Amino acid sequence: MSGGTEFIMAEKINIKRNVTKKDILITLGIIIGLIIIFFAADQLIAALQPEPPTEAERVRQRLSALAEENSRFGTILENFDEYPVEMFRHSLISTRYIEYLYNYPEHKNDYLDYSYTESERNEEVPFLFQFDSRWCYEDIGGATIYTEGCIPTSLTMAYIGLTGNYDLDPPMIAGELTENGFKGLAGFTVHGIPDFFKRHGIPCVQYDFPLVEGGEIHDEEIFTDALNEGKLIVGGMGKGDFADSGHCIIIREYRDGFYYVNNPNNPDDCVKGWEYETFASQAYYLWIAG
Repeated sequence: MSGGTEFIMAEKINIKRNVTKKDILITLGIIIGLIIIFFAADQLIAALQPEPPTEAERVRQRLSALAEENSRFGTILENFDEYPVEMFRHSLISTRYIEYLYNYPEHKNDYLDYSYTESERNEEVPFLFQFDSRWCYEDIGGATIYTEGCIPTSLTMAYIGLTGNYDLDPPMIAGELTENGFKGLAGFTVHGIPDFFKRHGIPCVQYDFPLVEGGEIHDEEIFTDALNEGKLIVGGMGKGDFADSGHCIIIREYRDGFYYVNNPNNPDDCVKGWEYETFASQAYYLWIAG
């Protein structure tokens, strides 16, 4: 009897083992089937959804909408393939920058054979501007002189005014600043200004103002004396009279109680007289160079 009992028990154990394996296989099959169904459904949903517009398509849509208000945007759209897409960053697709965009096809290669004008060569400190077609379209690390070139353009004016040499221009100085680590994500850092003067053998003294932690209002006579001695002042300015955000200008002259500037982004500022308080309240730094 004992042998028969052992046989029966062994058979029951085998049945339980077989049932357990079967259940596992069925469960695995169900899981695999559900996974296949899930991924197939996901792929089907994705296939039915429209593709998001590319950057170029978004730009075209924006230009098309603006063309209804200004025909020049329509011309830009017609010549779209002549433009690098990088020129159409969202902030630039507006009426404020329409001349910059509109003139690109005609003037994109002006830098290849530009020269300084006779008038610029006769000025003690030439008036140079970021929007000048001779260099405004030149690439400076994903931007252009027009959009982020206030420091290179200002340094060009200061360099020419202090040395009398015309061997540098805004794109060349932008290249120098970039090579020496002063190109940031949104333009050039002001720390490249004293470095530039040092590399070119031009004395430079920095004055920190209250917009900088630890800065202070400095004696105005320091700056009037410097200008009267033929030196120039480079201003690292904050938001205010000269720009909507950080900006760089040249203070070229002090006369009859007022300061006169070269603003590379606004010719109108260059003919006004400015009081010291404007710089004292809006400057991060002033550098006396020369």
